[in-house]
Amino acid sequence: MHVTVRDLLRRISVSQKVTLLMAAMLVIASVNIGVVFYYQSQVENDSNAVDIAGQQRMLTQQMTRYANRIAAGDEEARDPLREAMEKYQSNLDALDSGGTVGGTDVPAVPDSARDELRTEQEEWASFRANVEVVLDQDPDTEEFNAALTEIQANSNGLLATSDDLVKALSAANSQQISFMQQLLV
Repeated sequence: MHVTVRDLLRRISVSQKVTLLMAAMLVIASVNIGVVFYYQSQVENDSNAVDIAGQQRMLTQQMTRYANRIAAGDEEARDPLREAMEKYQSNLDALDSGGTVGGTDVPAVPDSARDELRTEQEEWASFRANVEVVLDQDPDTEEFNAALTEIQANSNGLLATSDDLVKALSAANSQQISFMQQLLV
């Protein structure tokens, strides 16, 4: 005996049909709520990555300012310069592979922002080498002055590269928010 869906629906009372429909709607709503909460946590984590990438701009400016202070004879600027350099590296490492920065979970940047991250890493390697020279040399040496000149010349480029990474991360974040909004609709 072959039973079709139509035959089953004829055998079920209206109240049972309504109950089944309500149960199906409840399951669908529960799945949607779970997905929305998942994406909301992802958006929050991605916002943390945007914040950390934005910190890089401030740290670049600080390192340039501290290097200039050392050149002007302020030896007390060496420790804050070293701290800013280490913080920049720590932030960059967290953005590359994910991690925790200052107690905040930071996800690795998505594939859509990897090119911008690689560019920043390359520019940072050169910038960092010059910061290390400034930290290790006396202001009256040729090496110090050459490194300081490079820091001053390249700080705006590193700032622009950091801005590009922030924009790429913001765009990825916006895509997730858009998807979440579409899911809710």
